[in-house]
Amino acid sequence: MSLELDAALRGVDYQAYVEDGDRPLPQSSSPEVVAHVLAALETTPGMAVLEVGTGSGYSAALLSYLVGDAGRVVSIDVDPVLTARAEGLLRADGRSNVSLATGDARRAMPVAGPYDRMVVWATADAIPGEWVAALHGGGRIVAPIQLAPLEGAAPVACIALHNGEPHTVRFTWGSFIPLTEAPVRDFAALAARRGDVRRDEAAGTAWLSAPWLRAASSDLRRRMEALLTGLRPGPELLQPPERPEDLWWFLVATAPRGLTAAGIPASGATFGHGGPDGLALLRRGPGEGAGRCLIAGNAMRSVLQLQGWIRTWQARGRPGLGQLEGTCRWDEGACAWRVAATVRA
Repeated sequence: MSLELDAALRGVDYQAYVEDGDRPLPQSSSPEVVAHVLAALETTPGMAVLEVGTGSGYSAALLSYLVGDAGRVVSIDVDPVLTARAEGLLRADGRSNVSLATGDARRAMPVAGPYDRMVVWATADAIPGEWVAALHGGGRIVAPIQLAPLEGAAPVACIALHNGEPHTVRFTWGSFIPLTEAPVRDFAALAARRGDVRRDEAAGTAWLSAPWLRAASSDLRRRMEALLTGLRPGPELLQPPERPEDLWWFLVATAPRGLTAAGIPASGATFGHGGPDGLALLRRGPGEGAGRCLIAGNAMRSVLQLQGWIRTWQARGRPGLGQLEGTCRWDEGACAWRVAATVRA
């Protein structure tokens, strides 16, 4: 973290922006997450910054501090209630170099460009061409980007432009809700729609997410729902200091057939191999038992597939998110840049 960002974090009152009555505003991230993303943005005094996702206004206040009196910040949010609230807080805080706009930034870009930097606080499927066109030729975009059609496969991409086109892409951690064309009012409902197969339990909603499930018959979907309630301990597949999170990002980049993500109320985010007969899943997070898989149904095939993926990962040196590199491909039909990840050689 730079000295300038550290000073900004000390100079902006987080609580003043995120407190909404007796609870925090849902559209806000922790100071640690905000600082991590802004560090990747590499903002300096005098820059013009475009922010997508005003939220509480806290990140706009930090950006105001970072660019200084000679710089400017334009922040856009799809929710007019949030932009009005943030505008009042920013004005009261003396942030006169911030201007706000309301709209879907994929369709209604502010015209006050060009910008040196752009930061996005919601997950995009691709980088719209309008975003790239709004930046100087050597600008930078930091945005959560969907790398694969799986829940939880959307890291933060740090995209450097060269001659006006996305060029260098590296990835860092972060988790954000999807970009939406309308304000989100019910975050519980948004979370409940996760996954391709869902089952409500007393402890919460369990779900599975995988491309192979999207064309599944109703009978198969019911069978997979039932498997979610029958998870049991399986064999130990990873040994310390091997990190399941590193394996997950390797698999996202290599996209083996059968890769499945899941959310289990008692275990959190998990991933592994899934098929019509069974499941073999590893917990993404650290902690006791992180290397032991959870299995359901006739899981032998899934366990063997998962073991094969692990051997390939081990042979490649156990790469994780930090060892992925991204490429951008122009999609003429979508008028957007698609981001893909590969494992660095």
